[in-house]
Amino acid sequence: MRTSYEGFWLETEDDPKQVFGVCLGSDYVAEHEWGIKRIRDVFPDTSPEQKGPEARKQIAYDPDQWVFFTSRDKKKAILVFEPGYHSSSRPKTFKEASKQWIDLHEPYEGSKNTFGAAWAGDSFGIFAVTPEDVKHLQALYQAAQDCQLCVWITASQPFKNGGLCVADLRRFPVQARDLMVQADTERQEFNALVAKVEQETDITARLKAAGFSWYALSPSTKMLSHLQTSYPLIYFLNPARYKGLTQKDLYCGWVTIERLEQFLAGDETVLLREETK
Repeated sequence: MRTSYEGFWLETEDDPKQVFGVCLGSDYVAEHEWGIKRIRDVFPDTSPEQKGPEARKQIAYDPDQWVFFTSRDKKKAILVFEPGYHSSSRPKTFKEASKQWIDLHEPYEGSKNTFGAAWAGDSFGIFAVTPEDVKHLQALYQAAQDCQLCVWITASQPFKNGGLCVADLRRFPVQARDLMVQADTERQEFNALVAKVEQETDITARLKAAGFSWYALSPSTKMLSHLQTSYPLIYFLNPARYKGLTQKDLYCGWVTIERLEQFLAGDETVLLREETK
């Protein structure tokens, strides 16, 4: 796990508001970019048949995968989910648990967070430091024991990773559920569009075959109005290497399929930086 920041409790819009989950936030680290494949073994992802929080519902509770301890005065608590956890090194007290994971700790002095958090593709943890947050953590752990948790990652922002969220399905607001179902539907429609364009053009496979590699070649429909193209999507290119050229020599930014086709047709200059041409 790696420390995450800017976490917050997920609350309903009722009066008074009710906590139904937590967003752990994120940091600019690779562990928050690689997805949550191992976590998905217990918390599946969406499918065409299932959308919304129910599609991400916990499928099993294994006590060997969970750690929950409160301090003696009940003012602090730690909750950790870690599949493949070695029972031989399992902490037996709150004090041991507070030292077990180096990146899971109390929030730093001056932090806006009321709790500490850490996560990676195979685990997550929350360190509560107030009596009220301890109650929220206890409720989440009870939901885990009842197999009523769901897990997802919020949408990424430019230059910032999305945060890992954990919530109790039984308390999930109807409006939030509807928005998630709508977002899942739109994502599946977009993925189908990308698959159709890729099938028609075979553009990414042909670029790889030409020896062009990248850190990102991300399809999008959001910038279509800014570039002329006959296709229903464009790509954001963050290049890696091509022949003897590296990232500093190659163009980085939005590209149309026509521009990529031009490159594959032999005009290599269209994917070079101005100073490289």
